[in-house]
Amino acid sequence: MASAQVNGVKGWLLAEAVRLHEARQGRCEDAAAVALARSSAGSLSQRLMTRAARLTVGQASGRDLARLGSLLRILAGLTLAMAALAGLATARASVPDEQINVLLAMIVVLAPPTLTLLLWLILMSARRGTTGSGGLIGQALTGALRRIGARFLSGPLARELAEAGAGLMQARLGRWFLASIMHGFWLVFTLVATLTLGLYFSFAQYDLVWGTTILDEDSVVQLVSGLAALPAALGLMGVPEAEWILAARQDTPEIGARAEWASFLMASVLVYGSLPRLLLVLLSAWLAWRARRNLALDTSHPEYLRLAAELEPISLSSRTLGDQPAKPRKRARHKRPNNPSRAVVFGIELERDHDGHPPELPGLAADRIGLADDRAGRQAVRRLVGERRRPPEALIAVCSMLRTPDAGTERFLAGLADTAGAPLILVLDESELLVERGGPLKTRLADWQDLAERVGADCVALDSQQPDASALAHLQQSLRGESVS
Repeated sequence: MASAQVNGVKGWLLAEAVRLHEARQGRCEDAAAVALARSSAGSLSQRLMTRAARLTVGQASGRDLARLGSLLRILAGLTLAMAALAGLATARASVPDEQINVLLAMIVVLAPPTLTLLLWLILMSARRGTTGSGGLIGQALTGALRRIGARFLSGPLARELAEAGAGLMQARLGRWFLASIMHGFWLVFTLVATLTLGLYFSFAQYDLVWGTTILDEDSVVQLVSGLAALPAALGLMGVPEAEWILAARQDTPEIGARAEWASFLMASVLVYGSLPRLLLVLLSAWLAWRARRNLALDTSHPEYLRLAAELEPISLSSRTLGDQPAKPRKRARHKRPNNPSRAVVFGIELERDHDGHPPELPGLAADRIGLADDRAGRQAVRRLVGERRRPPEALIAVCSMLRTPDAGTERFLAGLADTAGAPLILVLDESELLVERGGPLKTRLADWQDLAERVGADCVALDSQQPDASALAHLQQSLRGESVS
């Protein structure tokens, strides 16, 4: 895959597909891809895209990326074709007889686009306009892309690319793109309806009239005059006079006014149906273009966080996921509570997959309560700890040595210990993975030990896959409140 294809939409799709693939199948180990990403300039998002493009599965997915774009264009084309057919059918339904009630015909043609536009505006207002929305049409396109995409593609990331494409439709770029398709649908609908009405009026004779049961004639005159004001101002028809309007009252039509009433109907559909949608298509397309220029990966995903330190540029000496922790005052270690409940264990950004739970620690009676990899995970862990009737014997955080602790991790651990009122123990796992990747083991261990000292925690280096007896003994000592050193 050419380097020009690394960034932008294709790079985003490929990186997301690789993320989904690695979440299911495990890490794709490729030292050359990591080295290329580290040597490249740009943000973490761009380095992740570079790595994804260099991986074997990424290089084998170039054709699928092109097919995915073709599929999206086909679906968009089919959507607009359906709009044309709907506009044709609606225009035909609005002129069922040789005598047409012009106001009812206008309602038949304009009601669908007008009501959907009002609904879209209401939804946008409810969301405070932060993103676009494709409405039902956009949801249908996204669903079709997700279901059909995996069958349409054939590469090693076929399923993941289809999911990534659907995910892109939920991002800012995708939402505004879907909004432009939705507005384009109704633009085509009204244009085809207007063209169809023009064909009918050109080759068949219709009497265009109006009628009313409860309104007086003056009200109808004001209504028609109001509707005709904007088309007349745009030069699409003449300014209507009251006599001309009254002459078209049902059962007393003026034959010579057929063309003028036909112009009024078609001009109204164009102005009140097509013009708003045209403006919104242009606005949505411009906003989608802006979003495309600023397109970046959401690097808060655990899979990306696990790669962040490894992909830091070679020029940087430190490998920190976030801001370096400030150095606040050291916290005192929480004492073991009286009559505690069982200890709780949770994981923080672990590389190995344990089915959504931290690893089991031999000889330890504890409740595993999940992973605190992102904001939602941390909130869930904090909630589960806070809901316990009795404070736990200890909080055991299983941390990956592949990550350098940042300020956010420090604040979370310190706050959780304060919430629980229980001792905090950091179990440092996956050190062998750090060694395999040539990481600075001593430096990383010192970073975690410094954090443990600042938050008032004990720190135990323990390989959960092959636990050392002395490390397990140190862990038990920490649980009993004895010094580990």
